[in-house]
Amino acid sequence: MTSRITCDRRNSFPLEQIYPALVAANQSQCGDLKHTDCKHGSREKERCSFLLCNFVQSVRAVAVQKQQYYYLQSLCETFSTCPMDLLQLLSWTCIVFTVGMFSTGLTDLKRMRESKSTDNIQFLPFLTTCLNNLGWLYYGILKQDQTIILVNVIGALLQIVYIITYINYTKQKRLVMSQTLTAGAVLAVGWFYFSTFLTEGDARLSQLGLTCSVVTVSMYMSPLTDLVNIVRSGDVQCLSFPLTVATFFTSTSWVFYGLQLNDNYIVVPNTPGIFTSLLRFFLFWRFASVNQSSPSYKSMPM
Repeated sequence: MTSRITCDRRNSFPLEQIYPALVAANQSQCGDLKHTDCKHGSREKERCSFLLCNFVQSVRAVAVQKQQYYYLQSLCETFSTCPMDLLQLLSWTCIVFTVGMFSTGLTDLKRMRESKSTDNIQFLPFLTTCLNNLGWLYYGILKQDQTIILVNVIGALLQIVYIITYINYTKQKRLVMSQTLTAGAVLAVGWFYFSTFLTEGDARLSQLGLTCSVVTVSMYMSPLTDLVNIVRSGDVQCLSFPLTVATFFTSTSWVFYGLQLNDNYIVVPNTPGIFTSLLRFFLFWRFASVNQSSPSYKSMPM
């Protein structure tokens, strides 16, 4: 292959003259530049060949660097979308596990409707969970987090159904109604305080997040006294294995979701849920042989 270049001292290697030889040199690894015609003689011909070969190598280096740049750019674009994809995955994980945890109350709902009574079913967990859901719902609205809003709307509606059913079948209606009215008053006072005395912005969000975190931690830590009694008696029949599983996965998913958002008000209150669930798993494993004669937790529907 022969490449023709006219070397002119007044205009050194214009692009329109170099480009054909550049293509040829690129294909032949500069091997055919020795055939390049130059009207200024052999020295100028060698100089043209040498400069052109260096130019070709420089262009190749630039091309390689450009190719690497586009490759790195594509990697950056790929990894820049990963956090959003991970956040969406964690969001759906939180929704599924949390709704599943709230749905464990449907078992108690079925028992109340079948027996027409509330024997051995506690009312306060329904009430405190409802208050907790409404508090986190307000937090999600201020933070404009659709995941928190959706989860707590579903949770609050389920707890309201449980509360209404409990009130309908309980024999202690006066006590239950007084507890419900007290919780409603606390909720009204809290809403009035956060909406009136706190300014818009981070101050309200921070104090609301702190309040909701304290309530959530209290709910996770409250069963510890029951766990002490279980250790003493060796009977785990009062524990719900499906609820323990749901609590573990729910707390874990919310911890990772909070870490992704860098929100300590989500991470901190859900961390105790992981440890209390692990402690319950240990109790199920430790005292499983003790409860083999009675209906085991393993036979409970998941």
